[in-house]
Amino acid sequence: SLSSTVTWVSYEDSQGRFWVGTAYGLNLMDREKGTFKRYVPDGKPRSLANGSVISIREDSKGRLWFGTDMGLHLYNPQSDDFTLYDARNGFADQGIRAIIEDRHGNLWLGTNNGVVRFNPDTLAVKNYTRINGELIGGVATNAALATRSGTMAFGSRNGLYFFDVDRLDNHQNETAPTIALTDFRLF
Repeated sequence: SLSSTVTWVSYEDSQGRFWVGTAYGLNLMDREKGTFKRYVPDGKPRSLANGSVISIREDSKGRLWFGTDMGLHLYNPQSDDFTLYDARNGFADQGIRAIIEDRHGNLWLGTNNGVVRFNPDTLAVKNYTRINGELIGGVATNAALATRSGTMAFGSRNGLYFFDVDRLDNHQNETAPTIALTDFRLF
């Protein structure tokens, strides 16, 4: 049986494995036996840090990612355990509500407090908590889409937000504008 009757997400990976994220644990179905292998937080290193598995994504390299309320978990099939990425890696928020991938291999994570762009190969992190000065807020569970044109779309409690990946990337290496003092008064 499942580790919890409250199911948040289900996912079939490229190898035909069926995963179920619940309010308390991740479950891998053995289709022949009709049973589930349970992955629950047990306090051991490399286990799930949190039992509430909210989002699941397989990236273009075949890696499986699981979003929980305590960070992003990478499944390690050889050792049958997980690597955790969270605030210690620079994430502005650890509640991973949605996971999508752009055409450059970056993962875009919808969180409880905005969006995180995470490169799993370099571990580079860029947090987006505001757009045009407006708070993005929490992304709704699994309300994310990578469009054919490469735009990342996220639904939140404050509206729908779009990130043009190519436009963002083109502005990464621009130098900061020159600042000039035109007046100074001491009172």
